[in-house]
Amino acid sequence: MPIPTDAKPVAFSLADLSRAIGELRGACGKLEVSMGGVNDELDETNQRLAEALQSQRATLAYLESILSAIPSGVVVVDTNGRIVLFNQSAEALTGFTADEVKGLSYSRTLGDGVPQKLTPLYTLATGAWTINEEKTLTTKFKDQVPVSFSTSLVVDAANRITGAIEVLTDLSRMKLLEEEVARVRTLATIGEVAAEVAHEVRNPLGGIKGYASLLSRDLKDSPASLALVERILEGIESLERIVGDLLESGKPATLDLEHVDLAGELRRIVEMFDMAARGEGKNIIFEVVLSEEPFYCRVDRGRLNQAVTNLLRNAADAVGDSGIVTVRARTANAEGNRGGSPLKPIREYLSIEVADTGPGVADEVIGKIFSPFFTTKSDGTGLGLATVRRVAALHGGEVRYKKGDDGGGRFIVEIPRR
Repeated sequence: MPIPTDAKPVAFSLADLSRAIGELRGACGKLEVSMGGVNDELDETNQRLAEALQSQRATLAYLESILSAIPSGVVVVDTNGRIVLFNQSAEALTGFTADEVKGLSYSRTLGDGVPQKLTPLYTLATGAWTINEEKTLTTKFKDQVPVSFSTSLVVDAANRITGAIEVLTDLSRMKLLEEEVARVRTLATIGEVAAEVAHEVRNPLGGIKGYASLLSRDLKDSPASLALVERILEGIESLERIVGDLLESGKPATLDLEHVDLAGELRRIVEMFDMAARGEGKNIIFEVVLSEEPFYCRVDRGRLNQAVTNLLRNAADAVGDSGIVTVRARTANAEGNRGGSPLKPIREYLSIEVADTGPGVADEVIGKIFSPFFTTKSDGTGLGLATVRRVAALHGGEVRYKKGDDGGGRFIVEIPRR
């Protein structure tokens, strides 16, 4: 580009240059001050953001802690019906872990075989809440668990639906308690019937036994007729035992506690039962594994005798005419375990075990053997083991069945030592 011919050269003096440099330095200083203020504001903003983020994380951790501590299972699904939240109680209830189910469809995990109306998907589709309804939940291991459930919608700050929540409560224990209440009511009814049976049957039964005894005396010289009378007397004794069991089930639940040498008492009971078995021509070996030293405890002697005798009778019936019946007794400390850490012993209890070498109890009836009137014997009353359970419960304990190592049966009565 050509330089205009009329342009005049501009002259800058040294003073002008110095002044320009001074102004530039002043501008740079102002810029530095201004940038320093901006940096300070940025630092403050970053500090506030960091504090807000830390507070948000603490709040989130607190909410997660609360969610984990809730004893009910909490499951949240998004608008597509996929699981987005699964707390620890839900893991314990279902057998699934949160990592296993997050992102999966609810209908293909917890909703398998469950009508949609009984899931949070129904609430998601209709907006209808569910409050304390009941259903059966299938766990990861295909167990069926009765649960109570409630559902509702999940909305955000703008009141937009973001999913649905379900709260699950295990009803297994409650169902067991309901069964126990029904059992107690049944026993109460049995008690009322037993009182009537005692008055209507026991008196004429005693008369029949008396006449049969007189008749047996008159027929001593007629062995064939005497054998028939003895069969009649055996039948009468069986009926007396049935009536006695019924009467016992109807008696008020009271205890007459006394200090008893458990080892000596069990030896006496087994010895008497052994003699009776030998009198019936049975070749049963009774083994007693007890302490040689006296072992005192407070129990109801009569009821203890009744419970152990019933267990011995069951064991003798199980082995037939020959076999081995073993009676053991010991003391132990009941211990709890929580989170893998053993607790201190909470109390001492007595353990009385009667084991036999018979065939054992069939798996399909184990859950029924302590129910009144349930029996697998053709001539049984179904009250023997129910009475044992009642005696154990009166002492604050329980009775349970285990299979023996050799295939036989083991009944274990455990009661607190007083």
